[in-house]
Amino acid sequence: MLARRHELLARYQDGRERVDQELAEHDPEVVERATEQWDASVVSKLGDADLAILGDVVTALTRIEAGTYGICTMCEEPISERRLVVLPEAATCVSCAGLVARTHSQGG
Repeated sequence: MLARRHELLARYQDGRERVDQELAEHDPEVVERATEQWDASVVSKLGDADLAILGDVVTALTRIEAGTYGICTMCEEPISERRLVVLPEAATCVSCAGLVARTHSQGG
């Protein structure tokens, strides 16, 4: 899960490194402000899909810490290992994910 999170954020790391190098010789307050602006810029550049995946990854990390990772958040049954290999941040089993998809496609 951490690797997945790292992968998503790595797309934007190069720019961060250049900013860090540029700011290394400046006043700490200026550096802090610039860092905050850079973070806001990255978030604004993340596509909707990346933001959703990143949110799912962070939520999965929380479930790992809570000991509930791999348990469907809807039916509370185990999520298959096969599904977790394909989609490690999955919060639902295949059956519940299908139910959600069908509900959304029907406008509900």
